[in-house]
Amino acid sequence: MSFVLILSILIRLAALGGSITLLLRYRDWRFALFSAMLALMAARQALTALKSESYWPISFSANPDEIPGLIVSILAFLALFFLDRMVRDLRRLNDERAQAIAELNRAKEEAEQANRAKSEFLAHMSHELRTPLNSIIGFSQLMGEREVEPNNAARYREYARHISGSGQHLLELINDILDLSRVEAGTLLPNEESIDIRESLDDCLKITTGKRSGAGENIVLDVPDDLPPLQGDPRMFRQVVINLLSNAIRYTPPHGRIAVSAGLCERNGHVVQVADSGEGIPAEMIEAVMQPFTQLRKSSQHAYGGAGLGLSISKKLMELHGGELIINSEVGKGTTVSLLFPPERTLIARERLSGTS
Repeated sequence: MSFVLILSILIRLAALGGSITLLLRYRDWRFALFSAMLALMAARQALTALKSESYWPISFSANPDEIPGLIVSILAFLALFFLDRMVRDLRRLNDERAQAIAELNRAKEEAEQANRAKSEFLAHMSHELRTPLNSIIGFSQLMGEREVEPNNAARYREYARHISGSGQHLLELINDILDLSRVEAGTLLPNEESIDIRESLDDCLKITTGKRSGAGENIVLDVPDDLPPLQGDPRMFRQVVINLLSNAIRYTPPHGRIAVSAGLCERNGHVVQVADSGEGIPAEMIEAVMQPFTQLRKSSQHAYGGAGLGLSISKKLMELHGGELIINSEVGKGTTVSLLFPPERTLIARERLSGTS
């Protein structure tokens, strides 16, 4: 038997084994076809070897008729290598195309979501701006159509209060929109100062309870006397607390209870909490109410309740301070909103240094 024939058979069997391995790996029809072709080629040469008159000893002399078979075997092995590379390239291109299609779909979804957000924004703004403007126009028309008489003085004062309240609502709405746009544009930065927590919370309570008669009767403030100052922006801090207090007052029944507390966590970071015994927020709505223009509910009893920007702005202002705004709520039992500030904003070390000097 010729050595060239044996070598040709071995090369074809090796190529066949490699082709079957790649077939199992890729599950591609090309390797199935190639494996079948190699199996036929190897069987044909094996039959040729079996028909030879002597199997031993092995002849190392080259038979000219067997050289083409050896060349075909080598070419088949090389073809397997290039086929493997081609299939890998095709699979990579398919993966890249699938990734590109996924990215295009994701960009399309984001564009559609942005379009929906724009439509929702316009719808919310249309409602929030028209309501107080209609009130201002309506009451001013009533005042203009009636003559001023002594017996109408009380009614005119009531009209004036409605006009003033509607104008104040418009101003707050515009300020909220401007603050939100400045935060998202990155142009609003904290003006770092030392904040007295108790004093700031007292100011916030006076502002919010003054907007609703009797609102301050069921509000409890709990702040330790030795609570260290907080490093941050006083205006932003008051805005966040006022937003939380306004929500708590809005959604807590007249005989409900609101607790405002402040302290330090285990890592010496400030924690400010506003807890109420109101209607609570469903678990699936907690993430939603953190988005702009989202409210738990809107009804006539909550007229001029805001545009749903308070929590969204408060969350972004807390992020500007490196902190977090966390909501824990249970329907029918109430809501607790926690403001968590990082420990580096607690001025304990500075107080100690000034005390020892």
